[in-house]
Amino acid sequence: MNRCLTLLLCAILSQHLAHAKAYPLDDSQSQLFSGSVPMQWEHFLPRRGQPDRLIGQFRVLVHLNVAAWQGRTVRIYQKLPSLSHGPFQVTWQSQGHLLSGTMHDGERVLIWQGRIERPSLEDTLQIQVIADSNQLSRAQQMEFLYEIEPE
Repeated sequence: MNRCLTLLLCAILSQHLAHAKAYPLDDSQSQLFSGSVPMQWEHFLPRRGQPDRLIGQFRVLVHLNVAAWQGRTVRIYQKLPSLSHGPFQVTWQSQGHLLSGTMHDGERVLIWQGRIERPSLEDTLQIQVIADSNQLSRAQQMEFLYEIEPE
């Protein structure tokens, strides 16, 4: 009996997830507070066995146009497409409207969930990028994408 209930719940959940559709969000009003991101060595002379990483930091004002979803309960995700000169690790701290978090290129992470009350959602993020210097051979453009899923 318990196994049947578990299978039924799994079937209902997978059917619900199959119907969830993600829509791209307009973030064209977002602003980067600096041009390029200067990368610095984590350690000037790494010790044997220590990773040889580059670290950069920047701030961005994320402005998401969510007017079409006003009055609805949604989940908003941030995506970082796979980068050709990766892997990259990105960590961000929000000012409180969006969720803080960590991701790698090629991943999608939940950054907000709830009812949309206003036509836009804004937050300033302090972002740190970490890259393996052995795999980074040239400047790499990093572009976050945002998606929304109605509940």
